[in-house]
Amino acid sequence: MLLFIAAYNSTHEQYFEQLKQLLYHHAAKFSTTEQRDMYAYLINYGIRKINQANSKDSLNELLRFINTC
Repeated sequence: MLLFIAAYNSTHEQYFEQLKQLLYHHAAKFSTTEQRDMYAYLINYGIRKINQANSKDSLNELLRFINTC
């Protein structure tokens, strides 16, 4: 449900932060395919954020997230 909310509220970063935390703490509860899809979604969000803002902070945040995957 949170993934759905995040997809339709791309300007509300809080949903993405919540999804990252939930996935980090509960990834084992999802199938490998579901995990891959959620991680890919979060990574794509990070890339969109970088492209929109051209922000070094966004890039660093994305790289930190990828390192935890």
